[in-house]
Amino acid sequence: MAEVSLTIQRRDFSKPALFESAMAAARSVIEPSAEEWRVLPGKGNDQIWATLIDDDVVALAKAAFETGSLPARLVGSTPIGGLRAHYTPKDGIVGATVKGDPVRGLCGSWFVPTSDPDAVPVCDRCTELHAGLSD
Repeated sequence: MAEVSLTIQRRDFSKPALFESAMAAARSVIEPSAEEWRVLPGKGNDQIWATLIDDDVVALAKAAFETGSLPARLVGSTPIGGLRAHYTPKDGIVGATVKGDPVRGLCGSWFVPTSDPDAVPVCDRCTELHAGLSD
């Protein structure tokens, strides 16, 4: 296992939705499960996000860096690494889709809804939680 940390220094506070969306995308590429991340305090407004990742993920990242290309099993898998559709409470979803604001999925991940959620795979954890709601 290896620990990965992202230090975030927000300098432009005029577009908070864009900032949150970019952070959620970066975290989802490294570790898609929001529960696996922890936030540590930083200096001033800085945030430090940290998670543990498997050695296999480190090896894949190293190989991609060295070769300059994605491993064959990842090519064509999703349009943007880590992008998933999520289930979320109905209130606010339309506004978020129109404005591009992030919303929180049932799994805890923040994401920006798209006009065509069928174009990307659905988060496994959200699917499980959604199925449990109808029981």
